[in-house]
Amino acid sequence: MQVHRTKILGFSLLLGGLMLCGIGLWLLLSPAQYRAEVKIIIMPDVSDIEVYQKNHPGAAWYDPYFIQTTFEIIRSPAVLSNVVEGLNLNDRWGKKYSWSGKLEIKQTVKLLRKRMNVQAVSNTKYLKISVTSEDADEAAQLANAIAQSYQNYRWSARKQLLEKGIEVLEEEFKQGEQEIKAQREKVERLKRIVPEPVPTLSSPTATYNPLPDTINRKPLDTNAVAYLDAARKLETMEEFHKLLAAKIEAEKSNLSMPRTSTVAVVDPAVPPQTPIGTNRVLGALLLAFGLFLTVGGILLLKSSRHQLT
Repeated sequence: MQVHRTKILGFSLLLGGLMLCGIGLWLLLSPAQYRAEVKIIIMPDVSDIEVYQKNHPGAAWYDPYFIQTTFEIIRSPAVLSNVVEGLNLNDRWGKKYSWSGKLEIKQTVKLLRKRMNVQAVSNTKYLKISVTSEDADEAAQLANAIAQSYQNYRWSARKQLLEKGIEVLEEEFKQGEQEIKAQREKVERLKRIVPEPVPTLSSPTATYNPLPDTINRKPLDTNAVAYLDAARKLETMEEFHKLLAAKIEAEKSNLSMPRTSTVAVVDPAVPPQTPIGTNRVLGALLLAFGLFLTVGGILLLKSSRHQLT
């Protein structure tokens, strides 16, 4: 009975020791992993252009899915494919991970997506993009390249939005010119039929009240009232037209703004000094302890054989 227990204990120690040795060797032999991180600040993807509409005044715009959408865009082929091409990862990683020596762009994007992670910094507009690689320099290079590619993507989208908005404003500006021209003609027509002296907008008699007031001002006739009404409308249209022209010029100047106006790199990634993930110290300890258990198990099994003989 004692021999049987010794034999079972020996087998248990041997199996446990071999398992720990295997885990320890795996930790020791696995390539070191390095993680580099870049921090960026982003602004919501909305246009500064306010399209002036008579019946549809502009309202504040808010996208509750902005952060999640941003994550998906950063991880999308639209951003990552530029990183792959810019760093020639199809060839570089093809030689490392593929028997054929070159990867397709879809395969490389998939590999890159597995290595990266995007996180939001709580209660801020900051995002952290981290990339893991066996090479510390490559990890930093990839993280910075992804941030740069996303910045280019956002600016390209922003530029298209600005150009489209300017096009809409210029169209409204031209339409306004025609309306102002027609209104001027109307004012001139009414002015010719107004009796002398012709009232002005600042005139004391420029009132819509057709009845005389308490200081004996003369009432305006119907033609004069219509003329003043048209003149006021023309003045308002011209003021609005000037504001619209200024808005167009301001938006055109935004086209020359730096790319950092949409996405800015706050902390660029630098090559990390220490690896992450695999713990070589733990691997060495597990291997040593596993060897100890293995030797103990072998000795117990030998001891049980001697007891049987």
